[in-house]
Amino acid sequence: MRGATAWDEYDADPAASNASAAGGTRAKRERLKRVAGGQRWVIAAVLAQVALWGCWFVLTAFGNTRGGPDQVYPLSFVIGLGGAVCVFRLAHETRGALGGYLYGLAAAVPVIGLIVTLLVNTYASEELKKHGLTPGFFGVSDVQIDALRTSEFDAATDFEDEGW
Repeated sequence: MRGATAWDEYDADPAASNASAAGGTRAKRERLKRVAGGQRWVIAAVLAQVALWGCWFVLTAFGNTRGGPDQVYPLSFVIGLGGAVCVFRLAHETRGALGGYLYGLAAAVPVIGLIVTLLVNTYASEELKKHGLTPGFFGVSDVQIDALRTSEFDAATDFEDEGW
């Protein structure tokens, strides 16, 4: 065909791709901030469960008979439900919609939920490490994400993070 313009392998104009490079990096940073924030909430939910049951065991060991498990179970259920929501949001961000629903439902089951929470937290840590961030005890701060080096190569390869 005469007069037809050349297309690249992605059927996109290279000039338009370079113009939107800064937007792609911004979107990647926002996604990493959502992953880091979700990871902090998941860690907070686990620590809240550990603190709740740890306090109950300590009080029971010292002979406190007024605060029985029937008073602890509803609070544990509420914390567990909040943790399941956090697991859903984090898994949705790292593993997609179906993964979010499956992991979120599995996190609501009492004993299996802790294993699922640990698994999703590991997925988030791997995602952050893949981008050069080092998660600490309570995840990665937004300041570390903002300090990531911006380059055209990073923005041009955003399609690699889309699950393809």
